[in-house]
Amino acid sequence: MVMLTTPVVADPTIRADESPEWERILRHWYIESDVMLALAAVVFIYGHFTSNRSIGSLAIELGSVAVITIAYFGIGKLALRFHDQRLGLQYLAMAIPAVGLSLSQGGFGIFLAVAVFVDIWLMLTSRRLAITVSVFWAIMVLLGASAGSGYDIREFERILSQVLLIYVVSVGLGLWVSRVARWQQRDSELIAQLRVAHDEIAAAHHEAGVVAERERLAGEIHDTLAQGFTSVITLAQAAKAALDRGHTDKAGKALFVVEQVARENLAEARSLIAASAPTPLQGNTISQALHRLGERWAAETGIPVTVATDSRSAPSAEQEVIILRAAQESLANIRKHANAHKVKVALGRHGHDGKVDAVCLVVTDDGTGIPEDVVVGFGFQGMMERLKGAAGELEVSRISPEGGTKVQVLLPVNSDNNEPVPDDVEPLIVTYDNKQLADVD
Repeated sequence: MVMLTTPVVADPTIRADESPEWERILRHWYIESDVMLALAAVVFIYGHFTSNRSIGSLAIELGSVAVITIAYFGIGKLALRFHDQRLGLQYLAMAIPAVGLSLSQGGFGIFLAVAVFVDIWLMLTSRRLAITVSVFWAIMVLLGASAGSGYDIREFERILSQVLLIYVVSVGLGLWVSRVARWQQRDSELIAQLRVAHDEIAAAHHEAGVVAERERLAGEIHDTLAQGFTSVITLAQAAKAALDRGHTDKAGKALFVVEQVARENLAEARSLIAASAPTPLQGNTISQALHRLGERWAAETGIPVTVATDSRSAPSAEQEVIILRAAQESLANIRKHANAHKVKVALGRHGHDGKVDAVCLVVTDDGTGIPEDVVVGFGFQGMMERLKGAAGELEVSRISPEGGTKVQVLLPVNSDNNEPVPDDVEPLIVTYDNKQLADVD
């Protein structure tokens, strides 16, 4: 029986039968077949004691059960699992004669006949082949039942009519069983495909999240560490120039600011690693953070900065980060490109009829203005991406034909927290003017 050792799978690439749903269906079929075989053995034993049949008849019946059981566990289950019609034919070639043999000992073998008939329509994928094998099954049932009746002609005619009726009904039932089996197989394949699609979508979402987080970190690094290191280089150059001229006091002041910037950069790096709020916002309001930013920027550049913040402005935590990063990027661009002499940073709230509808940040300078061939840089692009994610607006414009630039950021206020704006609160306006570093040339 070499043919039993290696199952032949028609299409090993189809592995929907490995899905949990298909495994559940197979377990149900296995249990039903096991119950039918066990029930047949019990019926044979019961019939032996109630009908006073010979021990030889019982041995033949139980032997038929054993043959079908061995064939089912050795070949039949593989045929079901792998949808292998060749293995199914091998199993039926042993099971159907065993059915006829059991019927030759009496009518109790009908339990085996029913179980094997269902297997015909479960294991054979071709309907035409299943109908043909069903004819072979009917012949075996007829011959077995006739042998059990002693080949009596009248009994044979009765058995023949019954077998024909059973065959017609069974074929109809078999067609229905095969259709149900195909539905179950199709459903299991669809479920397997849905699981694969779900996993692919989850992986795509994960990849999108990774890309978004990478872009977010790139923007954070640009707005904090990169700008901080730029400040350190500029201040270090200023300190070196002061030392070359013998101005040790100015060099000391520059190095003091270098230390401050380096410490803040270190704190920002730790904040990024911990995924917490930006360092200037830790324990501070956005108003305090903007004033500290203006004070440090004036100390680094020597350009006077006026910071005006309205204490009534209370943006959300997410909006505070966006406002701070927008102010940092705007001041960095002014330092690099504007050649400005005065800068103003203003934070307030827009509204009408006593209600506010947006938090507004405005950064202006009196520099050279935006050139017509300006190229949007990484920092500016990051600012727009942040505002896009928060449904905010960004407007960058030239103040006048002579020069000057205005950067305006608008962030919508949650309507649930849209409270009336009091009129008796004055904004905090401070001008930071530190020229001691700018004098180093």
